[in-house]
Amino acid sequence: MSNPERPVAPEGGQPLPGFEPWLVVCLLAFVPGALIVILPRATLAPWLVPICISMGVLLLIGLAMLVRSEWKHRRSEDRASERARRAA
Repeated sequence: MSNPERPVAPEGGQPLPGFEPWLVVCLLAFVPGALIVILPRATLAPWLVPICISMGVLLLIGLAMLVRSEWKHRRSEDRASERARRAA
């Protein structure tokens, strides 16, 4: 999950980028794709469908992680703005 409370840049600007697990999962989807390119056709034939399925599943999981982290980030921003409105 993303950490919405990242350290602030030295200038006081935007938060510094952090570790994004969803991006790692999406990039891992290309590992099975590399197998399609590397393996010889005779070796690849029985594994083609499972490799393609694993690529699709990893991409879908990564996208679901992205949506979930953005949803949580927006919820925390909404709560912070609501507290600021109540304090004012």
